[in-house]
Amino acid sequence: MTARLRTAGSYDVAVVGAGIVGLGAALAAVDRGCSVVVIDRSASIVGASIRNFGHLCFTPQSGVARDYALTAREIWLRLARDAGF
Repeated sequence: MTARLRTAGSYDVAVVGAGIVGLGAALAAVDRGCSVVVIDRSASIVGASIRNFGHLCFTPQSGVARDYALTAREIWLRLARDAGF
């Protein structure tokens, strides 16, 4: 993923909230080639995402839920590689 800072202009997608759900939506849009801006109410980490930081649980036993979990696992592994850990 390549990050680009735009000082003015338009974006394809605006995401309100920089928690795990908002950042996940932003990542999905970037992966689809969209330009994205993320807007959050705070400059510091607060809320549910920080309270749950580091907790990942991929335990569905079967079916569509397992398919989603395996897809999410690949995304998390890619992000870990990109971040260098």
